[in-house]
Amino acid sequence: MAKPSIVKIEIAPKTIFYIFATGFLIWFLWQIKAIIFIFFISFILASALSPIVDFLVAHKLPRGLSVLLIYLTFILLLAILVGSVIPPVVSQTRDLISSLPLLLGEAVFDSYSQNITNFLSQEFARVSGKALRVTVSLATGIFSIFTVLVITFYFLLDKSQFYQNLVGLAPLVYQERIKKGIFRVERKLGSWVRGQAFLATAVGLAVYLGLTVLGVGFTIPLAIIAGILECVPTIGPIISAIPAMIVASTVSPIQALLVAGLYTLIQQLENNFLVPQVMKKAVGINPLVTIIALLVGGRMLGLVGAVLAVPIVGVVMIVGEEVMRAVYDAAD
Repeated sequence: MAKPSIVKIEIAPKTIFYIFATGFLIWFLWQIKAIIFIFFISFILASALSPIVDFLVAHKLPRGLSVLLIYLTFILLLAILVGSVIPPVVSQTRDLISSLPLLLGEAVFDSYSQNITNFLSQEFARVSGKALRVTVSLATGIFSIFTVLVITFYFLLDKSQFYQNLVGLAPLVYQERIKKGIFRVERKLGSWVRGQAFLATAVGLAVYLGLTVLGVGFTIPLAIIAGILECVPTIGPIISAIPAMIVASTVSPIQALLVAGLYTLIQQLENNFLVPQVMKKAVGINPLVTIIALLVGGRMLGLVGAVLAVPIVGVVMIVGEEVMRAVYDAAD
């Protein structure tokens, strides 16, 4: 009877090194994911503003002056917004917040409004007791925003040099392909940002006009909430409708139903007409892939992951396409 042959599996030390190096790299990138997100958001903003900078540079303006002009224009628009829009927003928001316990009591628990008011007061006191943590979080958020703006500024200022240094890390044979891939990513991300800004503005304006026609109060803050939450996939439009329905329900149940119908109509028009046309040109991702990306992004990284899921998938698709083309070209 023949003895069974023994199969020896040998793994080269080089292969083991690559496995451990890849694992360590993945672990390290996960540990600094917050920093990566800051750079990614900065790159997205730079991609959105880059066509404006290039337009100004093409009209004989120095690149540094063009970037500075865009930032100064942004600051000017922000000052105009603060001076003309923020005061009524603050006033209406303050009135809305102060009226919210009473509104909730009238709309849902009329006989228990005092208990609801007491409960909200206790919750507010409990949150106020954690003022240090809230202050630290706020300071961290402001610092992150400032960091994003600074990095975006340098991205716009030295974009060509940055791309050249990045591409220079790759072998010479792949540099041209990598350069084309970076430009494709930049165009796609820039289109995504401009598309999101257009959708948010359209939704906010539609909500403002609709609530004004229906005679609902607090139209400005409610419209801004709707515009901002439009960027939050799936749950954003639902959450934005809740305060509007609460306000409308204090007038009559019929007005609350009309407001619900208004938000539903706007969402349906957006999902079926605006989003397909805007995002098809911006990112070009299959709707099913989009839904899966949103679920995975939200599960792994929370709200930030859900918001950035679509552009991340767009980048991965471009990288995958370029890699496959390189493989096919090498095979030929």
